[in-house]
Amino acid sequence: MINLISRKLISASISSCVFALIYSFFVPYNMGTPFQFKTLDGFIYAIIHAIPTYLLYAFPVIIIYGTITSLISEYIVYNIFKFTNLRESKILKMFFLGIFHLIFGSVLSYISLLAALLFFLIDQWLSHKREDYNWVSACISFLIPIFFYFTLMFFT
Repeated sequence: MINLISRKLISASISSCVFALIYSFFVPYNMGTPFQFKTLDGFIYAIIHAIPTYLLYAFPVIIIYGTITSLISEYIVYNIFKFTNLRESKILKMFFLGIFHLIFGSVLSYISLLAALLFFLIDQWLSHKREDYNWVSACISFLIPIFFYFTLMFFT
């Protein structure tokens, strides 16, 4: 159980950084002006400004809401497969986990769907690595978004 919760927290830390990075390309920070970026430098500048802002809001939501709903999804799928003859089908289990992640992630339309999809993909990648995750590695993973935030704040 500790391994599962730690893996979910690590997934949340990584996915919040990836979410902020990807989402800033689609919705860069415009500083109160219309979305008119005449040069590539202006676009990159807007992206660098957007990432810390999105990370500031996305990190706590993904840590709290994403981790809890992912644990609920795991519990539901585990119980579905526990009482059926589908115990050996890993692809079907991943499919159901993905569906539940997308259902829970549909709260805020495309914004939370992107975060839920990234959380699911990173969590599946970490689960297939089959490493032993503990509380220390989960706490250390919180340094990833913090370092990412302060590094980008240095450039803004």
